[in-house]
Amino acid sequence: MWLVKKTTIYTYFGDKAGLFTAIVDELLKDTVAFSDSFNPSGLNAPDAIYKIADQHLKVVLSERYIRLARLVVAEVNQFPELGKSFYEHGPGRSYDNFKTFLVQRMTLGELQIKNTSRATDPFFDTLLHREFLVRLYGTNPTELTTRKSVARKITDEFMAYYGPQ
Repeated sequence: MWLVKKTTIYTYFGDKAGLFTAIVDELLKDTVAFSDSFNPSGLNAPDAIYKIADQHLKVVLSERYIRLARLVVAEVNQFPELGKSFYEHGPGRSYDNFKTFLVQRMTLGELQIKNTSRATDPFFDTLLHREFLVRLYGTNPTELTTRKSVARKITDEFMAYYGPQ
């Protein structure tokens, strides 16, 4: 067992907020790795969107992500930079990557979107709303076997609205 003095830790991280931020950033590396590395070439728009939706649900509904979100929410008033870091390295990065994907698919004529932000927000909002909240608050979550059906439904709705007319 290693014993480390508080002064040694603060030498590396600056303060408690810096330490929390470093921990959150490290935990988020695993959870957002798919968003950063996903290469949708070879997939049509609906298949790529489905894969993005399914993987996003898999990550954000995981117990690890839920615990991390709870930690951030509990500490954000005392350490605002923790919330900023969590957003920028987690949900914010996923949103940015999805917007980039949408622009690429618009260029290929697979999607017709006037405003990628207005398309991205409801996509993620719909994916996360109920299932994430019931897990975050520890109330009666549904079985994750429905994850794929939720991802399919969201994909179909997205394509009905933004697909080629």
